[in-house]
Amino acid sequence: MNYDNRRNSNGFKEFYLKEYEILKDAHFQTSQKITTFFQYALLIFSAPLALLTSEYISSILLGTIFVLIGLAGYFVMIYLNQLRAESLLYARSINQIRKNFYTEFQNEHGDINKTKQFLVLFTQDKKPNYHDISQFLFVVIVLGLFNSFYFGLGIYILIPLPGIYCEWAVNNALLITLLVAICWFAWHLISFKLMSNYNENGSAYFKRIIGVDIDGVLNKHVEQFVNIYNKLYCNQDGKAELKASSITTLPVSKSGIISREDEQEVFKRCEYWDTMPENDECDIYLTEEIKNKLGYKVYIFTWRDWKELKNINGERIDDYSMEMQTEKWLKDKRIEFDKIFFEKGNYDKPVKDFESKYQTRFFLAAKYNIKYFVEDNIHNAEMLSHCCKYVFLFNHEYNKNEPIELPYNVIRVSSWREVFDRIKELE
Repeated sequence: MNYDNRRNSNGFKEFYLKEYEILKDAHFQTSQKITTFFQYALLIFSAPLALLTSEYISSILLGTIFVLIGLAGYFVMIYLNQLRAESLLYARSINQIRKNFYTEFQNEHGDINKTKQFLVLFTQDKKPNYHDISQFLFVVIVLGLFNSFYFGLGIYILIPLPGIYCEWAVNNALLITLLVAICWFAWHLISFKLMSNYNENGSAYFKRIIGVDIDGVLNKHVEQFVNIYNKLYCNQDGKAELKASSITTLPVSKSGIISREDEQEVFKRCEYWDTMPENDECDIYLTEEIKNKLGYKVYIFTWRDWKELKNINGERIDDYSMEMQTEKWLKDKRIEFDKIFFEKGNYDKPVKDFESKYQTRFFLAAKYNIKYFVEDNIHNAEMLSHCCKYVFLFNHEYNKNEPIELPYNVIRVSSWREVFDRIKELE
């Protein structure tokens, strides 16, 4: 290892150790906060019992207060559970750092016994378990009992009051109260289970959604562009034939090989969109493997906001719907999706401030917590890396020579099979 590599390696180790310290402190402080909050919650929940001895508070107010306490206590339990999930996230991150250092030590010494003598705590990033019932379940049970008691007591006090009075309910008040309290307690346990699953699946930060661009990802737009351009200009105007290998920039006119006006004329032709060839095996790996087998929702994104469209002869077509044509193309190519978003604005179609920000893939990816995104535009990929867990960038000649240093979570791919394989590795 040369000097620069050693220096970079040491710098990364220092960063790792610093992160370890920060996460360790955050984990300890969060755990301490849970304990303190729980202690105060028990103290506060005990105080309202004194209201039962008061002669100056009406029954309807007393019953309402107890019902509200039971409701508020439920949200306190939810809050504590979320704090616990945050604490476990810190703990799991610490485990991963610890695992990396143990692995490096093992690789350096090659003797597992030397490594084992240092193993004290977890090194698995799936431990501790969000479903762990040995500790936090007792917190849920205690808060659930308090909340169910107050909620049921409030209902018991309110049942015989005027406006609520029902003879059957009054005669069975104790049974109703008991059933309400049991159901409310059961809901605490169910909520704990649901929240544990939610956090275990990482759904708090990323949903099982894959965002997919169309042009250059689901279709072969470079081949199609060359085909339509040559049809329009090579024979009639005598311009030089355009080749796919010549397209090294987006937009194509940026390289100077064709004019901006000619480029836009290609996009305005309905034939360009109607006869677009699909990318190899995108229907199989996106629909059958990623959507159906892995259970991901598919959100499609495209920027096709053209004001006017023409046929191949240049005659304007007024009743052409780009949105309907796009959905028809996806259906014809057997590409299933859950939502499709048409981003707004183009050179000949101004966009409002609201649309320019809130109808873009960047805002929507953050809004829906999209986990993976498949792109062909290197600038879009870099921006999406800030809100998606990983971005897959399809290799094209036009994104290979861009002077952009891609972050670690932008992964170059060459096929939809590679996208699927990468997702399986990252799961």
